[in-house]
Amino acid sequence: MHTVLASGLYNFVYSVMVYDVNTYADAYLTNIYNFYWLPTCYFDGGYRQHDGTTTSAITSRLLQCGAREVPDLDLSVTLTWLGSASIQVDVSITNNQYINTAPLTPETPVGPPTGAATFPYPFTAAASDPDGDSLYFMFDWGDSYQSDWLGPFAAGEDGMGAHPWTTYGTYEVKAKVKDTAGAESAWSPVATIDLAKPGNANGDASVNVGDAVYIISYIFRGGPAPPVMNAADANCDNKVNVGDAVYIISYIFRQGPAPGCQ
Repeated sequence: MHTVLASGLYNFVYSVMVYDVNTYADAYLTNIYNFYWLPTCYFDGGYRQHDGTTTSAITSRLLQCGAREVPDLDLSVTLTWLGSASIQVDVSITNNQYINTAPLTPETPVGPPTGAATFPYPFTAAASDPDGDSLYFMFDWGDSYQSDWLGPFAAGEDGMGAHPWTTYGTYEVKAKVKDTAGAESAWSPVATIDLAKPGNANGDASVNVGDAVYIISYIFRGGPAPPVMNAADANCDNKVNVGDAVYIISYIFRQGPAPGCQ
């Protein structure tokens, strides 16, 4: 063993137990290692073993130990001769392995409480990671659709996604996150969005000539504003004007395209 160490080709530490002159060594070898041959070398606490003094065999066992996957630990062993047949052994072990912690569950997503179907609406969600990792966000839109993993977003930055719903109604939106190591959080609490029917300017749940009249009254006569402004934006040009009233009339009487973002 000493010959192999002295070659300088292998970096290892070894200790010698002389069983026939030390009762403690005798007991340790007999009870722990099942010693039966002199000399015997035990590598990595018995992971490999060699009976005898063959240098090539010792080298082979060292290489086998060096090739296996082991935890990322730093080991420092210091031996101090105290005299009177006493040795002080100081051992220090540092665990360098990275242990990833899953992100925390995101907070309830934030977005508009109302809108109109077919219009895209953005939602944001806030989440944090105990390790400070960047995060990917996924949104469940409540209509059988989920976003892709969006991001990554830097630690402390809100994730954002947008979605158009094809049918009017009330939907529940939730979010979850995963870190750059792939660990995922649970789903967040849900936020709701209530979507009106596109073209339903007066809020009566149907699209008819009354909606065109409602828009004209709002624009030219100071009438009440549409309950959901996007619902009155029949031609989806991001403004409500006489063009939306014309669009609705065309849809009702001339088989024009349906209101909303097609």
